[in-house]
Amino acid sequence: MNGAQIHNSDLREAVLDEIQAKGASFRGSNLRKTRIETSCLEDTDFRDLRNFGKAILWKANMARSNLEGTYFRKAELRKAYMEGAKMKGANLEKATCWRAYLGDADMRETDCRNTDFTKADCRRIDGRKVNFEGSMLRHANFWKADLRESRFVRANVDGADFRGADIRGANFDDCVGIAYAIFGNTIVTDREIEIIEEARKKIETFVKGEREDVQKT
Repeated sequence: MNGAQIHNSDLREAVLDEIQAKGASFRGSNLRKTRIETSCLEDTDFRDLRNFGKAILWKANMARSNLEGTYFRKAELRKAYMEGAKMKGANLEKATCWRAYLGDADMRETDCRNTDFTKADCRRIDGRKVNFEGSMLRHANFWKADLRESRFVRANVDGADFRGADIRGANFDDCVGIAYAIFGNTIVTDREIEIIEEARKKIETFVKGEREDVQKT
């Protein structure tokens, strides 16, 4: 299927495991609930894709593919390889991206609400204005990522690595685990520093109180 032109096709619930579709085009097609495990989809054009919702894309290789505006709601992207993918405006709400590789991807303005990015590698992504509200970002790697004006409200960032990232203007209100996130050479404003320091003070106060209770007993 390398270089195939599959436009405006109905591929709902199709099984396309281990296919080679490098440089193919699925523009305007419907791949809802399609299963594409361990397949090679490098440099593939998915623009105007009607639906990738609930698709199973475990270990799929979509490096450098055009996924702008693609609908991935509730899709399974465990260990998917998406280096350099163009994903601006895509919808990944409630998708599972556990240990996915998204290095250097363009994720500007994507909808990632309540998405699982546990241990995902998002190094150097262009993540400006991404909505990570309520997402699981534990131990995710955002090394040198551009996360300006992104929304992390109520997201879990326990152990997430923000070293070298630009988080100016990002919203971390009610963020879980921010006291345990990793920051170093991170580009911030006074607002982000205040939120991080406040969270860490709360943890220190809690730990101190726990220790005093133990000593009393």
